[in-house]
Amino acid sequence: MFQFFKKKVAKNLVIPASEVMIKTIALPMDLSSLEMESHIALNIREYTLYSLADICFDFVVLSRDSAEPGCVDVLLVVARAEVVEKYIMAATADNIQVQRVIVTLPELQHQYPPYCVNVLPWRQTLRKEKKRRYGQVLLCCVGGTLLFLWSLHEMLTQERHAQLQKNAQIKQHIQMLDQHIVQRQQLQTHTQEVIDNIQYLAQLKEKQTQWMHLFNVLKKMLPTGMYLTAVEKQDDRLHLQGWTPSDKQLAKLIQYIQESPIFTQSMLNTLHTQQAGHDFRLLVQQQEKETQE
Repeated sequence: MFQFFKKKVAKNLVIPASEVMIKTIALPMDLSSLEMESHIALNIREYTLYSLADICFDFVVLSRDSAEPGCVDVLLVVARAEVVEKYIMAATADNIQVQRVIVTLPELQHQYPPYCVNVLPWRQTLRKEKKRRYGQVLLCCVGGTLLFLWSLHEMLTQERHAQLQKNAQIKQHIQMLDQHIVQRQQLQTHTQEVIDNIQYLAQLKEKQTQWMHLFNVLKKMLPTGMYLTAVEKQDDRLHLQGWTPSDKQLAKLIQYIQESPIFTQSMLNTLHTQQAGHDFRLLVQQQEKETQE
């Protein structure tokens, strides 16, 4: 009852040499261990009376100096599968896990070490174990590669999202700057309009001042009884049109104009005589502004 709770012990199972067949064969020297195993399995009928499914075998290379040229001597050990299974079942009954089934060869202990062989298919088991480990390593590599690619994809995706956000922020800033530029241009245009209006008003004020000064001067120059009906200004010339009661007063006005510092010369264009006086048109040359100042 308590045998089920006993811990299995891994041991090497030794069977006597009398239970196996031992034979020395010659194989080509250029064969590898796997090729030797395949060659023996394919030609097992040449070395024993049993089929491959009914036996367990192992081999050991004895010497590179064989009697046959280009060959090596190989010690072939063959055991019947039912004999090996009998020993394994007996060991299993004692709760022993068999790792290897060894055949001791005392007569070869000093001459050809190692002197024991394992008739279990340990080479096939070793290859399967190597394949399994290779598959595990390959699976780990594939998994690591996939994990790396996934991490790289996630990193690139995050960087792409971050770059898109930066691009959106830059675009928003550009739009704000464009709005500021438009507002600044509008402000500059409005400022220029205000400046133009101010300059225009200043010019109007200056002209108004000039006209007022001109009218004051003309008012002082006009003799008693004379008056002007029209004053027209073209650049620096004045066209005066008016009425005078006599020629003396018109001459006096012409004399005042010639003596005035704001006029340079005067010329009488027309003079129409009426019963009570004369209508006249007088052209007056005005001094330049710098000269007046």
